[in-house]
Amino acid sequence: MAQHLVHASLGLRLHWEVVVLIAVWTAPSCAGHQPHLKNPIHVCQPGDIHLGGLFPIHFGIESQTPDILSHKLTAECTGFNFRGARWLMAMMFAIEQINNNWSLLPNVTLGYKLSDTCNSVCKALEATLAFVIGNFLERHLWDSSTCGTLNRDTLGVVGATSSSASMAVSNLLSLFNVPQVSYASSSRLLSNRQQYQTFLRTVPSDDYQAAAMADIVHHFGWTWIGLISSDDDYGRPGIESFRQHAEANGVCVEFANAISRYDSPEDVQTVVNIISNSTAHVIVAFASGTDMEYLMLEVVRQGLANRTWIASDGWTTSSLVARPGSFNILGGTLGLALPEGNIPGFRDYLRTTHPNRWPRNHFIKELWEFTFNCTWREDQNEMYIVDTKGPMLSTSKENGLEDLIAEPSTSERPFCTGKENLSAVETPFLKYEALRVTYSVYQAVYTLAQALHSTLSQCHNKETCDTPQRPKMSKLLETLRGGNFYSTDGKSMSSNAMGSPQPLYSIINWQEDGENLRFEVVGQYNGRAFHGKMLQLNHSKIVWNGARSEVPHSHCSSPCPPGTRKGLLKNVPHCCFKCQPCADGKFSNETDASSCETCPDDFWPSTNHTTCLPKNIEFLSCKETIGVLLTLFSTLGASLTIFFAFIFLKYRHTPIVKASNRDLCILILFALFCCFLSALLFIGRPSTAKCKLRQPAFVISFTLCVSCILVKTHHVLWAFNELIPGRKHSVNNRRRQVLLVIPYTAVQVGICAMWLILSPPFLDPQSSKGTICLTCNEGTPIGLVSVLGYLFVLACFCFLMAFRARKLPENFNEAKLITFSMLIFFIVWLSFVPTYISAQGKFIAAVEAMAILASAYGVLGCVFVHRCYIILFRSELNTIEEVRCCTAAHTFKRAARANLRQAKTSQKRQLCASSVSDHSTASKQKSADQLYSVSGDGFTTLA
Repeated sequence: MAQHLVHASLGLRLHWEVVVLIAVWTAPSCAGHQPHLKNPIHVCQPGDIHLGGLFPIHFGIESQTPDILSHKLTAECTGFNFRGARWLMAMMFAIEQINNNWSLLPNVTLGYKLSDTCNSVCKALEATLAFVIGNFLERHLWDSSTCGTLNRDTLGVVGATSSSASMAVSNLLSLFNVPQVSYASSSRLLSNRQQYQTFLRTVPSDDYQAAAMADIVHHFGWTWIGLISSDDDYGRPGIESFRQHAEANGVCVEFANAISRYDSPEDVQTVVNIISNSTAHVIVAFASGTDMEYLMLEVVRQGLANRTWIASDGWTTSSLVARPGSFNILGGTLGLALPEGNIPGFRDYLRTTHPNRWPRNHFIKELWEFTFNCTWREDQNEMYIVDTKGPMLSTSKENGLEDLIAEPSTSERPFCTGKENLSAVETPFLKYEALRVTYSVYQAVYTLAQALHSTLSQCHNKETCDTPQRPKMSKLLETLRGGNFYSTDGKSMSSNAMGSPQPLYSIINWQEDGENLRFEVVGQYNGRAFHGKMLQLNHSKIVWNGARSEVPHSHCSSPCPPGTRKGLLKNVPHCCFKCQPCADGKFSNETDASSCETCPDDFWPSTNHTTCLPKNIEFLSCKETIGVLLTLFSTLGASLTIFFAFIFLKYRHTPIVKASNRDLCILILFALFCCFLSALLFIGRPSTAKCKLRQPAFVISFTLCVSCILVKTHHVLWAFNELIPGRKHSVNNRRRQVLLVIPYTAVQVGICAMWLILSPPFLDPQSSKGTICLTCNEGTPIGLVSVLGYLFVLACFCFLMAFRARKLPENFNEAKLITFSMLIFFIVWLSFVPTYISAQGKFIAAVEAMAILASAYGVLGCVFVHRCYIILFRSELNTIEEVRCCTAAHTFKRAARANLRQAKTSQKRQLCASSVSDHSTASKQKSADQLYSVSGDGFTTLA
């Protein structure tokens, strides 16, 4: 149908002469007789200026096909539309008001030519041809006896109702530059000013309506819907625009079907089956009431409840759909409708409607006949026979004010008496409580009248008017497009650049009213409001399907709760998804989250992943078991060191303390004390200062300890093996030993200084699942390897020295125990390396602290425990005699070994050589007793 309409419209725009030929060809024969039509389709009233009007007084025409090219101009119109008649009366009332208003169009009388389009494009074109060609077709289409001499051209047209008809009419009127103001055509296609140059309207474009309907769907959170549309220029563009707006809001469409009043019962049943099998509980229908009628009848018949319908203005208030008894199925429907308007005096005007008041108006006579089921008697006393084919349905246009009417079931009806009271019967003609389209007709007439008034007031300019009562059509169109017009109640009727007023809709809710449905206004959509405030709804007034107050749900998948995200599925719309829990380290605190957000570095999601909680700070705390134990052993070690130092200082003049080199022993105890305290730096919350201090503190302390042991062992070994008889050793010898410790320790201090300068350790929080482990990063591994390597080298030299001195007197050197302590050191730190590498988190610090404590305890136990035990509990061994005895025993052992070696070599020598050897051995034994005595530095040569 749309393709035929487009081709027909384009053909009509070729040239106006072609249109004249078409008009002559489609008119009756040149003989001049007018065909007899049972339902007259024109009424008129003479005036200085004529306005045309196109109204659907009848439901349709006899043809049952949507193809307009197959319609005959002589085809009969069927079904009477009461509201279409009321719209026609609104134009007549407005013109009478204007003619009686001396401030508007003074000295100019408006006339009208009103035609019945029969809700058909071909009838609308026929009437439009009569408007624009005027006198040429007057003898065929206008009854001279009714309208008089109509030698005035039509300067403006009010109508048509349907968008399809307005498109065809606009294409024709634009050839003659005649302005057209529609009161109901809302298709967005009509906003194309290049194609429809003379078209304006008093209703908003469907682009706004589609946006309003999409906002309603989005407002209630519906994401899974079905679509129904009329298969015409109203439904197709409207539903396309709605779909664009809805999908931009994340809405998905399960199905989309087009319907028509000409659909077969099988086609209707197919659409109903799709609705029945769908999972969408919200259905948006952009259609007219006549197209929705049969579909909704089948929906009600099958009892398809639990669905919410969103209606366009084409059927929101349609009585063809909102039938009595359908509340259980269609109750809760939300729809858009034009806002109500007030027409002062119109109520009384309708109530005084009577055929005698307008004896030449065939539409009023027909209204009277259908209202009172009678036949109006003509002057010729002919009985008016009407066409009766059973119950017929009337229609409005898309804006959905259709009404069910019934024609008489008999072929003849009684004559009307003229005394019938129109106010005493219930008829849609008198339903003026909610004037929507009627008020739009009223605005359209006043818009044209005010534009004419504004243009005629400038007729002193020859470029504005052809005659004082005929403005140039181009100037009239310019005034219509740019003027500011107001209705009698002060409402603005101005249009935007597309010829449409700003959008303003009432939102209607279908509610129960006894056995009928009541249209309750529950909100509005104001296109003039700021973004976000256009849609206003009173939720407390809305009644949903099934008389429920809760908002229904319509989702392809159940909403994903907080803590989960929507996981998209293949080959299905994005509204269908599977809820998936957020991954580790992520959270979502909203419903239907498309993705989970990552928690900050210092936070970790809760158990249900709905929020982020601060991560547990993990470090080697002194409150946990391993921390308590390490602290305890470190404190104990430091305390023992102080205790041993106290004993050595207290008994510093005793022989065994002197023999142990008391100065170096005190220095070793100080170094061990620092080692035990350095282990505490690995316990507790790390900081940058701790990270920089703990490694150097240990390695320097332990280097000092090992250096002292090395010097002490080396000096004892040197004293016994390399002593030159007759050389004196004084107290300066002790100072020299202490000074020898300084270079060994200074090298370690230099390595540590370079490490701290070039790549110092730093605090390095390691974030893991649920925790932040505060660890120290050693900067560069070379630094740690260097300091430990140097310490290892010193320990090796100390081990070698102790091993060589293992046979010296125990009073002077604990060589065996020192050797064992160095072995402990080697074992601890060789096992420390792989353990340190494999350990993680706080256990790295624990491993290193244990290695430090093990090394310190090894030295402390091996070097000092035995000495303190003798001092405290074996005082009899702490005498000068015992020390001398041990020294003499060691000397005799060495002499005996020497004699044995010499005896083996002297067997081959002479006897005299053996005597010399015996004398030499005796001399050595005697000198050993006289040569050495105990002193403060361990050894002093006697004179």
